[in-house]
Amino acid sequence: MVNVAVIDDGVGLGIYSIPNIIRSIEITPHLIVKDVEVYNLSNASHGTICSAIIKKYYPEAVLTSIKVLNDESHKCIKEQLIKAIEWCIENDIRVVNLSLGTIDYRDSEIIRKVINRAYSRGIIIIAACNNKDIFTYPASFTNVIGVKCCKTNTLKEGEYIFNLYSIDGIEITACSEHKLFKNNCDSEVTRRCNSYAAPMITAKACNIISKFPNITLEMIKKELYKDSINYKNDKIKINNCKNIDWINNVVILDEQEKIEKLKLPYTNETKILKSIEDININNFDTLVLNSNTIKDYERMSSLIYKFEKEERNFIFIDKKWNGKELESIYLNENIKFWHPLIINKFYQESKKEKVRCSINNNLWGYTREHVNNIKKLNREV
Repeated sequence: MVNVAVIDDGVGLGIYSIPNIIRSIEITPHLIVKDVEVYNLSNASHGTICSAIIKKYYPEAVLTSIKVLNDESHKCIKEQLIKAIEWCIENDIRVVNLSLGTIDYRDSEIIRKVINRAYSRGIIIIAACNNKDIFTYPASFTNVIGVKCCKTNTLKEGEYIFNLYSIDGIEITACSEHKLFKNNCDSEVTRRCNSYAAPMITAKACNIISKFPNITLEMIKKELYKDSINYKNDKIKINNCKNIDWINNVVILDEQEKIEKLKLPYTNETKILKSIEDININNFDTLVLNSNTIKDYERMSSLIYKFEKEERNFIFIDKKWNGKELESIYLNENIKFWHPLIINKFYQESKKEKVRCSINNNLWGYTREHVNNIKKLNREV
């Protein structure tokens, strides 16, 4: 059994039979956490439907209902979302199903920080993209499994596509139409929307975790890709990252003193050190290497091995892309790998996939604004 928190508008028992709801809480706009009785609703709330979808595909789920959405507007403030995720961190929740988010970039940094904290505690967050299919926080973050729905009849119930070259960070496009049985034995099919695609992927993740309890987010993404209808064994590694929103504390090894002016977004702390001996890996989550240090791989191998062993991440800075040359450096798929030219590779591959995959205009959606922002990031790095 896997503990799953459904952060939504509450879970009720009046329509579907949803056992194993071990707790139901509400986080008020004043950020007060209070216990509430499981709603005995005559009409299914959004959270109830999401929970029923999770139970359909993973009946063993142990559910916690976290109500943050207002009954009238069906919205909440970002502080409620952050408080909900913090509660999950403090209460040993393993998986979070999230059908809400923001498209306001001004909210991104505070949400990014709590998402990365949850990730560091081993919490798996599955989040729906905004229904306008634009860049969404937290669904588009690297440390989240982002989901949107298929807008055509291409995918059958229970099927999904893993978007390897997604520029907007939404890895999965899934069928959102699920046949659910009510307590009176009538049935209904859920409508097409991103928030009903996410719970099915939540259930898929729970099934993976039930088999491999200590599995990481990166490996869950790999397993999800293997189970997708578009899996091919010759594709790129899942841990190639197109964004560096996961970094916090970075160490840059610059023995030749050539990158003093380097600025990385998101970082809490950036240290530039000139000697391998000066680096304490316990103080950093990411190691930055330039082309000169990469060439001297034999001498660097001990440091790289220590970072890999502790599942720290890597950023490589050089002027060319040579995946084969770097492949031996990042064999551990539990670490993240980023290179300035990865974005160009993803962008070009996404255009190829867009041509090849005419099945769904929504599969490869990304905004020009987001692509421009990423290119700007490349220029800065």
